[in-house]
Amino acid sequence: MKQMLTNYKIVIFMLAGLIFTGSAVAEPDFYKVRPDSVRAGATLILRNQPKVRHSKRLGGVPYNADCLRNLGCQGGLSAEEAAKLSPANQARRSRQSPRWCQIEYNGMTGWIQGRFLAESLTPSAKCVATK
Repeated sequence: MKQMLTNYKIVIFMLAGLIFTGSAVAEPDFYKVRPDSVRAGATLILRNQPKVRHSKRLGGVPYNADCLRNLGCQGGLSAEEAAKLSPANQARRSRQSPRWCQIEYNGMTGWIQGRFLAESLTPSAKCVATK
């Protein structure tokens, strides 16, 4: 009983921390292009705004790029919204309000849709050293 009470205290403490910070998920420092999102040899378009229409192409990011510095993301579903919606509604909402991430890659800064990105497992020190 005492152990169960301790476990509840830990869970409540963790939830209080999430409420205080406003987020349950920390964004990674660096991304890589998701291997299953782009065909080999293709290039992702780096845009000047977080939208497809009326945005300028700033350059390209190769299909196998790593060490894309995360400068912040916007849009998409929150964890709370995702938990409340069915998978079909999640997909529909993601299409209506896609998540966009601003990244820095090889001296270029711009926006890429979050669906093309995955957390880079390359150590941050290596990513910084390659710049």
